[in-house]
Amino acid sequence: MNKNKFKIFSFQRSLWNHSWVAAAALFLVCCVAYANSFMNGFMMDDHIALFGQTGVENKSFVQIFSQQQADFYRPAGHFILRVILQFAQHNPLGYHVANLFLFFLIVFLFFRLFEKITGDKPLAFLAAVLYGVHPINGMNVNYITASALATFILCTQASFLYFMRFSDERRKRDYFLSFVFFILALLSHEISVAIPVYLAAYLFFIKKERWTHSLGLLAPFVVFMALYFGARFKEFFFARLIHGASEAMGDPAGHFTTWYDLVSWFVSKLVIPHEIIFLWSQKYGAAYFPGKAIVFALILAATIYLIFFRWKQGWKPFVLTVFMVGLLPSVISAFSYFPIVWPLLEPHWFYFSQMGFFLFLAAFLMRLIRRHGQIGIFLCVVLVGILVALAWDYNSKWQTQEKYARYWLSLNRGNLTPYYGLGRSLMDQGDCVGALKAFQDGISTLNTNTVYLLADKGHCLDVVGEDNRSAFFLNSAMAEDPGYAKTYYYVGLYLIKRGDRVNALREFQKAVELDPKFSPAWEYLKRLEQ
Repeated sequence: MNKNKFKIFSFQRSLWNHSWVAAAALFLVCCVAYANSFMNGFMMDDHIALFGQTGVENKSFVQIFSQQQADFYRPAGHFILRVILQFAQHNPLGYHVANLFLFFLIVFLFFRLFEKITGDKPLAFLAAVLYGVHPINGMNVNYITASALATFILCTQASFLYFMRFSDERRKRDYFLSFVFFILALLSHEISVAIPVYLAAYLFFIKKERWTHSLGLLAPFVVFMALYFGARFKEFFFARLIHGASEAMGDPAGHFTTWYDLVSWFVSKLVIPHEIIFLWSQKYGAAYFPGKAIVFALILAATIYLIFFRWKQGWKPFVLTVFMVGLLPSVISAFSYFPIVWPLLEPHWFYFSQMGFFLFLAAFLMRLIRRHGQIGIFLCVVLVGILVALAWDYNSKWQTQEKYARYWLSLNRGNLTPYYGLGRSLMDQGDCVGALKAFQDGISTLNTNTVYLLADKGHCLDVVGEDNRSAFFLNSAMAEDPGYAKTYYYVGLYLIKRGDRVNALREFQKAVELDPKFSPAWEYLKRLEQ
């Protein structure tokens, strides 16, 4: 009996020595968690980021690096989108398959990272499984354009892993690769600004390096980051941050309270992963600032005690530091100006820094397994099963744009995106009355609009026969953005309906000049020119 147990134990240990075993198991876990997501369609920003006048489909690979995509310059992430588009075209299944593979790579690299910092393969594997099945990470697979975000996570992981190898083996190649992936992470998402701080925490808590030596190693990272953001400082994205910061000077308590509420929502969804959306908006307010400040002070004091006095060294203070530092960029969201949304928080900002939550949860479960055997295994299996069930439920919310927009609005109404998404879906179904209501709800709630909303609203009003209001909104769309091709297409339809073929021809010509590859105006232009 003892000999058989020894053989089983030896076999299990030999399995852990092969990374492909963990990789295959993690891939299977990811497939199970997202098995019902493959037929979900395009939605929201997918249409804007992928197709048409503003999409990567309309840009060469060189233009992706030389031009902004909407308000953002994230060429590395959009490059991946462009590559996937080459194969998937307009079939959402191809994007979901690509996203699932990228997400599997993220989960596997977390396994390798967890293994290196803890030295405990079973713990690392369990933490990676929990990361893979937790619904808060589901956007990586369900949201088609999330492949751009996966790029930022993968580059952050690669930069970190190569830096860890460099700190162990001191090979210049590893340092160079870490630096290259850091640059790619910055070119994927601005949240990568925290990477040098994560690396400093690793050197301090894991490697026990002196601060002077750590600063020397990280100086190139910091210098490049400063130069990069300095070059981008005049962009609209950064102008919003400056404007918001100046506004916050008058009421720092209110902005702090807003930030506290945003972070509280995120942490609550980590603990109880139900009713998650990929972007949460918090209406500005300061009514409960004193009480929340006390809670925050207590949490901060407890964190400092654990990191610097209780644990001091090892993976626990390291991942807790990463988690807390990872929250700091979210301060920007509460001290910024976003005209179409209340102060916001997006869970994907923390897809790297939240790793400590999964490590601590896995450590608790592994302690139960190692102390209580079957009871611990049973609880672990039950928890993973619950998370998979919740992930399936969350996946189902992404089936169509209309379904997700209604789900989003049922939980949070502080962003213009779901109003527009719902209205656009109803337009495609021919329900212009319902679309108008959705558009107006968004405008009334947020007291703002976008060129997309103005143009589509103008067209809907034309369809239902409100001539004067239609003309007003179409003119407003032109004033908002004279370079948006679809407005001119809608104006052309408006003029054709009223028998003005000459001016309609002029508007259709303008539409195809702005969007020569994909404009729907081509069909009408050919008819009028015959």
